[in-house]
Amino acid sequence: MSETAPLLYDIYLTAANNTLRYALGRGSNRPLLIIGLNPSTANQYTRDQTLTRVEHFSRRRANGLIMCNLYPLRHRPRRPAEESRSQPDPSKYRPHLKLGTEN
Repeated sequence: MSETAPLLYDIYLTAANNTLRYALGRGSNRPLLIIGLNPSTANQYTRDQTLTRVEHFSRRRANGLIMCNLYPLRHRPRRPAEESRSQPDPSKYRPHLKLGTEN
């Protein structure tokens, strides 16, 4: 029998394919509404650095938290292979130029 991780957030408004996240949080009678630019990597079972910081802030001021996003598209982190392909090697473009010397 497989166990699932404990549910951290009871509010989780997302697209069916999880590419968009509109809101994440824990409901209460006095929640703190936080509006962010785009979603962090957290979900209803795991926190990330953004939600950890927001939770510490909200505990001092309210008894719940709702994190909404202006732009709901979830960021997909690049893999290291994609990063190396996306960064051009400047030495290939002007090998005849040397910094600090005149031609």
